[in-house]
Order: sequence, then structure tokens, then C-alpha cells
Amino acid sequence: MSATSLDDVRHALRINDPAAVIGLRECAWLDVKSGPYRLDSATGKEELVKDVAAFANAATGGLLLIGFKTQVEDGEEVVSELGPIPRDKVDLDQHRKLIRTRVMPPPRGFTVEWIDCGDARGVLMIDIPAQSQTQRPFVVPGPSGNDKASERSVAVPVREADGTHWLPQSEIRRLLALGWAEAGGPSEEVLSALVTEAVSAASRAADAARPAHEVGVGEPGWRRPFREAYERARQLIQLGRPTTEVYRIGPGVAQEFESGGPADGWIICALPDQLPVTIAESVWDALHAAGSGVPDGDVLGALGLPFIEQDSTRSGRVVNELATVVELRGGRWGTGLLVRADSGRTWTWEPSPGFSLTTTRYAGNWTGGGAPPLLRVRAIATLPSVGNGEREIPTARRREFAMTLPISELAGAVTILSQRRGADLRAAQWKPGPNRNARDAASFSTTIETSDHRSALSGEVMAALPNATSSAVVTCAELRIYDLAAWADVLGLSGEVAASADLRLSLEELTEFLSVAWQTATEVLPAIITPDPRGGRWAGPPTVELRLSAEQKHDVPGPPPLLTDLVDFAAFGERVDAQLTSMAVTITAPPQLPRELRRTLTRQAFVYMGQAFGFTDASEDQL
Repeated sequence: MSATSLDDVRHALRINDPAAVIGLRECAWLDVKSGPYRLDSATGKEELVKDVAAFANAATGGLLLIGFKTQVEDGEEVVSELGPIPRDKVDLDQHRKLIRTRVMPPPRGFTVEWIDCGDARGVLMIDIPAQSQTQRPFVVPGPSGNDKASERSVAVPVREADGTHWLPQSEIRRLLALGWAEAGGPSEEVLSALVTEAVSAASRAADAARPAHEVGVGEPGWRRPFREAYERARQLIQLGRPTTEVYRIGPGVAQEFESGGPADGWIICALPDQLPVTIAESVWDALHAAGSGVPDGDVLGALGLPFIEQDSTRSGRVVNELATVVELRGGRWGTGLLVRADSGRTWTWEPSPGFSLTTTRYAGNWTGGGAPPLLRVRAIATLPSVGNGEREIPTARRREFAMTLPISELAGAVTILSQRRGADLRAAQWKPGPNRNARDAASFSTTIETSDHRSALSGEVMAALPNATSSAVVTCAELRIYDLAAWADVLGLSGEVAASADLRLSLEELTEFLSVAWQTATEVLPAIITPDPRGGRWAGPPTVELRLSAEQKHDVPGPPPLLTDLVDFAAFGERVDAQLTSMAVTITAPPQLPRELRRTLTRQAFVYMGQAFGFTDASEDQL
């Protein structure tokens, strides 16, 4: 994909598509460097915080990208090629800590992220969102000439066109004069005498010289809850003074604090009508990193804020750096969890399982062309960014996948339908098609047919990578029943026996098949795209839609087939309206689930769907 705006670039990088940056010109919101900041030197540290503060002072915010080469075209720097830097040359935590301690006030919502390009190399992205006007200007220590931050001077970096410059002392004097005059402060003459001190005097010489913030002050209504949370947390952790006021973020509010010791700082945050939670800065950073695939960059608006039940007494409502699971609520993506992977430093976001009747965008994929089946039973998964930015399905994985299909659980789920009806029709022959096969798509099917080549039923799998019209990996596993007479034929039924045979699928058979189809769509099919589907970052909640539909060609005379003709719903009781041609339920859940949990969720989803479509007596114990 090509990127032309700040949001476009953010999205491209978060779906692991750094090539989208090539061809862009450095500008007011983009600064590109070929080598990492030398944070082992004073000048390297000063350059980092200067560049960050300049974007924080800009109305748009901006991106610092390290790992690209540029060339001069018409007097402007243009990104010419990707030049990944070694991973062992970049300490993400050191970058974050320097920004927090040397940019005053610390920019809200900034992220420091690593984009892996393989071979232990990648791109460092520092994203500074647009900051509140009331927070500007952001200042940094003036040049000190040594590795220690200056305690005697501050300066104001600004972004102009494609360069970063220092705000002149004359401009600082003018801005001070405007602000002080509006507040009834000292006169211009007094300011002239004091401006040198304002620019070069000690801003960090003593704690008393720092900007004063009070616990719970900033957003109205939070003083008492935050002060109670602050006092409670101080009994358990080293919690220092606030470094910001209370500010709005995502679905709630937050305030940042010093650590009171050698460790990183803390954040107290709260959702509306909920008690505040105190969270370690390292976990707060992990939350932002886990949500770095959010397309608009509003990570907490999508994922939500940490949540602990009101009556919980565990850990004093404190989430420390040793936490492994953090519940999140209030975000656009619904309730979820921040989970530490394998007790390491990598965190991921996972949605909490939930059901809805919302039809997914790709529900109609792979339904056109060819003769429609009498009954279609499908699980179609939407996995935003799970593919890690791949542009094609590797040939070797495609071939390996095709070889495993005859012995797959999906093949077994198709075969068992005939075994329960007295025959053994193996789903052993899988071939490409009937849907699209290309570098970015795969399709395989197995068909059980009569001796005169009438199709009775088929099993099918499909997968498609993101493209110009889709930002998600979309996969599907389904069963198609084409012709009940043909099915009776292949089952060895004939005459009156065939005419009286009840070949409808039972609810138990449907739930068993859909559980396998769900697992195929969310675990098996993504594996042909990337060997580690867990490695991607989400650009939206992963979903799977379970759908039943009775279909026929539009030009076939007579009434359309009904689901009740093809599925035995007796276990769910009576339904007043018999004109039922389709049913669907959408499940939001992590793709990787234990087998029994997936089976349980399939049954629960089927009951949820049944009740929504008129089977009001449906319950899980009927399946």
C-alpha cells in the first residue's frame, strides 16, 4: 500500500508495511533517520529529546522513523529505501525513559515501537500524537556538554517544514510577555530583565522549581477518588509526586506519577463511575504497544483502560510490573485482556469472548458463482492484521497445507456425517478451487458425488490476504449440501427407504461441525500465511461468524428451501414463524483457544443465535 498522510503512515507501519513510506518527503510530521540515536553520548540523548519535543510542539504531532535511507530531490529529503537497523542497537525502554524524564511535560500517549523486518533488524518508530494546546510549549534541558541533563537551562524545540529548530530567545520573551500580561503579571521591562533566567536559569535545580501538580487535580470530579487511590497505593509501592495533571485519555482519565524510587513511574487511571487503578509505567507502555495496530492511533480509545472490580481487595487495586493479565474495559473494541506472553516482555491484547448478531463485512465472501447449495454451514473469520503484512501465501506452505487436508479435523467432520447415516464416505480427495487461487488467496475443496457425478455435499476452505479493499486476513471453512436425492444415493439408500429417510442435520452435528470449522478458520488457515499467527498486531477485534443458510438459484421456480427442511430443530422447541432461510451469530474471541473452551463457546453461540431467531426455549443442555 502507499501512504500519503500521517494516519496512513501510522497504519501502514502498524500492519508491518514499512515499504509504504518509500517515496515520501520529510515534512512537518515526518522525520527519517538512517541510524539509531547514540544514547551512550550526551549529544545523542539531547538530539532524541529535541526531536520528540519539536513534534510535541507541532499542532499535528509526528513520527520519527529510524531505519530508512533518504536522498535529496529538488532540495528536499525523500525516503528512498528501507535500511533496517540492528535490534541489539536499540533499547526501547531507554528511549521511553529519556523522553519521560527530559521532555517537560512528558508528551501524552507517545509510543516507542519496534517494527521487525527479519534477520534481527528492523525500524524504530517513535510516534508523538497531537498534544493539547494547554500543554504546550514542551521544553527540554539546554545543551549541557556532558552526559547529565542540564539543570541550569531549558530550551524549546519546534518543527518547521522538514527541520527542527530552537525557538529564539526573542520569541520566548514575546510569548512570555503575552501570557504574563494576560494574567496581570510583571511588565515587559521586568520580563526583559528576567528572560535570561527564564531561558538559562535552573529549571531542574531543585524539586521546588518543577511544575507543581496536585493529586487528582485537572479534570473535575476526580480529586477525592484519586487521592484515596494515591494513599492506598502508597502503602504498597513507592509512589512519588504527580508529574501531570489529571487528563482525559481513551474512555476515562489518567494522571502520571514519579516512582519515588529507582523503578519506573506509575499511572493512576479510572473509567467513569469506577474506582481508580494504579498501574506500573512499564505495563502502561505495554498496553500502548499491544494496541499499536489501532488504525487511528487512539490506542486506549479502542482497547480501554485497566479495570478491577469495585469490591476487589486484591493488591490494593495496584497493577505492578509483575502482572501477567490485566482486564480492560470501556474501549470501542469491547472488553478485553492485556496478556503477557510466556511470562516474558511481550504483551498482547485479547478480546473477551462475546456474541452479537452483527453481520460481518465479509459474510458474503465466496458465495457467488456456481450452483448455490441447498444448505451452507460456514465459519468465516475476520482477522485484522494477523498476517503480519504478508503479501502472498508461500508456495511451500500452500502445498504442505493441501497435503494435510485429507487427514484434517475438517475432513473428519465431513466424513462423520455419512458414518452416522450408515456409510463411510471419506473426505479424502481435496483439490484447488472452486474459488480463487492466486498469490494472495487459496481455495481447496472435497466433493462427495454419485456415480453419475451429481454433487451430494462438499467441504471447502478459503483464505485471502489483505488487499486494496480489505485490511484483514479473511478465512472460511464450510460444508455445502447440494442435493438430498444425491446424498441418499451415495449413502446407498433407494426407493421407499430413500423417500422416507430423514437426512436433516441435527443440532448436535451442526455444533460439532461449526466448532471444527471455527478452529480451521482461525488457527489452521492462518498458519499457511504466517508460521506464527500470534505475532501480528491487531488493527481490530478478531471475529468469526457462524452462519447457516438455505439457498437456491434465483431463477428456480417454486418456494425457496427453508432451514427447517434441512436442519432438525426439534431440540430447540417450537418456532412460531417457520419461514426461516438463514441464521448467523458473530463471536468476538481470541483465535487461539483450548479445544474444550471453543466447543463450549460454539454451543453457547448456537443457543444465543437460536433464541434470537425465534427458538425462545433454546438452551445449552439441549445440544
